[in-house]
Amino acid sequence: WCGGCMGPGCCRLKVGDRVAIFLGLHGCSSEAAHSGKEGTFADYCVCRESQISVVPENLELVKVAGLPMSGLTAYQALFTGAGSSTTGDSLGHVVPGSKVLVLGGDHGPGHLAVQMAFLRGAEVTTTGPPSKLSWMESLGAQSVVNYRESCWVEALEGKDFD
Repeated sequence: WCGGCMGPGCCRLKVGDRVAIFLGLHGCSSEAAHSGKEGTFADYCVCRESQISVVPENLELVKVAGLPMSGLTAYQALFTGAGSSTTGDSLGHVVPGSKVLVLGGDHGPGHLAVQMAFLRGAEVTTTGPPSKLSWMESLGAQSVVNYRESCWVEALEGKDFD
């Protein structure tokens, strides 16, 4: 949800601040909407101040709106241990020294996953188009495969990822 801060009682925000809010995954369910507990399909919403991020004036709200969900997706994939590989191995335990492959490091969750894994101390490899190779390296990818010039499966054959 993106919009403006309107209510009194905020400590760090002022009325009219442009904000982005992530209320959680349940806010989109019909059960939550009917219970009055959560929801974002409205002109106004009530939330804790800790759930609010201020959006700088130079960013479009429509472009910022997807960041909370993309960030959560990347975080869960890297750190929560909630996933499993096609062979059943547990995934999501990135620690310093881990070797991480992020497919699509030039997109929403991907570019955030590259940064998160790098900041955790992982060795990050990602894929992307020629126009974004240097950008993905600047985010922390040590290796970037140009998927327009080569098949990433063949380019990474023999490489080991955690």
